[in-house]
Order: sequence, then structure tokens, then C-alpha cells
Amino acid sequence: MKQTNNIIPIVFASNEYFIPYTAVMIQSIMENASPENQYRFFILHSGIAAAALDMLAAQTAKFPYCSLENIDISGRIKDDDLYAANRPDITRETYFRLFIPELFAEHEKIVYLDGDMICRSDISRLYAFDLGDNLIGAARDIGGISWFLHSGESETQASVDFKSNISNIADYYNAGMLVFNIRQFQNALSTADLFNLAMSKKWIHEDQDVLNAYTEGRTCFLPYSWNFIIDENPGYIPENLAKEYTDAIGHEDIIHFAGPRKPWINPVFVDSVYIKYFMIFWKYALSTPFIDTIIGRMEENHIIGRSYEPFVLDQIKNRNGGVRFILECIKARIGRKKAPDK
Repeated sequence: MKQTNNIIPIVFASNEYFIPYTAVMIQSIMENASPENQYRFFILHSGIAAAALDMLAAQTAKFPYCSLENIDISGRIKDDDLYAANRPDITRETYFRLFIPELFAEHEKIVYLDGDMICRSDISRLYAFDLGDNLIGAARDIGGISWFLHSGESETQASVDFKSNISNIADYYNAGMLVFNIRQFQNALSTADLFNLAMSKKWIHEDQDVLNAYTEGRTCFLPYSWNFIIDENPGYIPENLAKEYTDAIGHEDIIHFAGPRKPWINPVFVDSVYIKYFMIFWKYALSTPFIDTIIGRMEENHIIGRSYEPFVLDQIKNRNGGVRFILECIKARIGRKKAPDK
């Protein structure tokens, strides 16, 4: 294959438990990538077993325009330095992205992505956004903004603390997708200063609040389609943000399964708008070497329990029928649900 100079560096932070889901996101990026570019994946971690990393490397090697490198940052930070006690779904790995400006100093820009995502477009389009002299590129957190504006009506302590982190709440962004403007970031703050800020208080949303507080006024806001977080009822938001949300539906470049609603945590079938997005996840999950691990955990956690689900599960495991089969099962279930009781 002809090599190009178009290098797209993409960073993830993960622990061993989350690697199977990160692998699904990486698979979706690779399948939608252009062979004209070189996509370099980096995994920041602190002790993932070699077997899991080898499986991920073998998965990546199937795409000649992609490469994988893992970076063990054990010893750089201590567990007791990182506050995440307020959210059971958050681990210390979320703070690892604060190392990015230091670790990737040779790059002009770096794309950071959470592992609980699915990419539906060529990620090079995200990398191509001109950030100007801003420190970071990100999409507004419409769900988070909605939460604040709602809870702020009663002015709970949580909303007061949240408000103290940023002066314009309508500019609060989600840190699951970030484009770091490396040189600008380095000129503004050192890694040590960034971590001192992170450890200065118990932030509501951990390092996401830290980044929002620090980059306020120097953030390039990217289209919401690049960090689309599903919200069944995004109320309490300004009209322009409501329009940005609805305009992104059907044109999602990256789907972010933020919060507790994730395909591998919820039942195979859910009665909501999430169904169509969950099916997109399974489309890519089937092509990873971690599919048995993902399904096995669902069985162990009794997520799959309805009488028809074991059959669907078997189809997923054996790659029979794939997404089309699952969609037909969903249609059948909806039909049964609508039928009157006899």
C-alpha cells in the first residue's frame, strides 16, 4: 500500500476490564477510515495484561493503514491522588488524558476518545478541524447543561458546585471526545500544574470539570454530531442547543454511550430510542476478538434473561444473521407487546 504523510494520532485511556469495549470503538474507527491516511492508536494504561493487548494488536493489524501502541504510565500518579468516589462508573484512568500534552509533545494535535463510543465517519474529518489558537476542541455537553439548568432551579449543593467550575454553563463540554491543540496547551500550562488543579478539590465530574475550568474562553466548539450523547428528552436547554441536538440525529459521526445506558450493561432489548444505537454497537462488536468476553459478562450479570434472548445471544456468538436478525427479533417483540392480552 502507498504510504502517506497524513498521520492521525488517536489516544484512549483504559484499564483491562474496559479493553473489550474500547476494541469495539477502535473497530468502528478502522472500518470507516480512509486508506489514504495512517491511523495511530495509543492506549494509556497502568498495567493491562499482555494477552489483552496482544488481542487488540492482532485486531488492529488486519487494517494495514492502522497501528497500535500501548503506553504504561504506572508510577506517574498514585491512586489516592485521584478523586472518583462520587461516581462508581468512573475509574482513575479518566485522569490519564491530562498527560496527553506532555506525552505527545511531538504532535501538532491529538484526538482523545472514550472507549464507550462508536464512530460512524472517517475520524480524519475530526482531526482536520482548525482549532486556531484555542487549547482544545470539544462538543458541548447538552445533557450536562440540561441537568444543571434543571437542578439549578432548586439550587442544590451539587448545582452550586457545578456552577462554580465554569462561568458560562451553556459552554460546558463533555470530555469524552477532545482534540488537543498540543503546542498551545503546552505553552499555557504544565502537566504538574494541571494535576495540582485536579487535586485541589473534589470535582463533580473529575478531570472533565478541570479541563472545562482551565480551557474556558479558549475552546473551539465542534459539532455535536462528533460526540452525540443520546438523550430521550433534552429539556431545559437554550433553543440553539436543542436545535443542534435534533439536527445531529441521523447524522451522528460519533455515538457516545455516556452514563449507565450502555449496550453491554442494559438488556439486549430496550424499549426506547436507544435500540437503534445499541444495534450499531453490536454490528462492530461482532468483528472484534472480544465478542465472547462481552457476551459472557452479560450472561454472568444476568442482563440476558428473557426466554427469547438466549436464542438471540446464540446468534450473536456464532455470527449468524448478525444485526439484521436482531432487528427482526426486535420487530417481533414490539409486535407482541402491542398485541392485546387474550
